[in-house]
Amino acid sequence: MSIASGFFDGGLGNTRLTGWLSAYQVVLLTVTGGVGVFAVLRARQLLARGPASR
Repeated sequence: MSIASGFFDGGLGNTRLTGWLSAYQVVLLTVTGGVGVFAVLRARQLLARGPASR
C-alpha cells in the first residue's frame, strides 16, 4: 500500500518538495518494497516446508 501511495498520491511528483525530500521518498519506497519482497520469499519458503517442520 505504501508503494502504491508513493506513486499515485502525487508525493513523488510534487514540485514543492526539495530534492532531499524526494530522494528520501524514493529510499523509503525502495526499502518498503525490499521488505515486501523478502516477506513473500520467506512465506513461500515456509509454505514449501509444510506444517510438520514449522
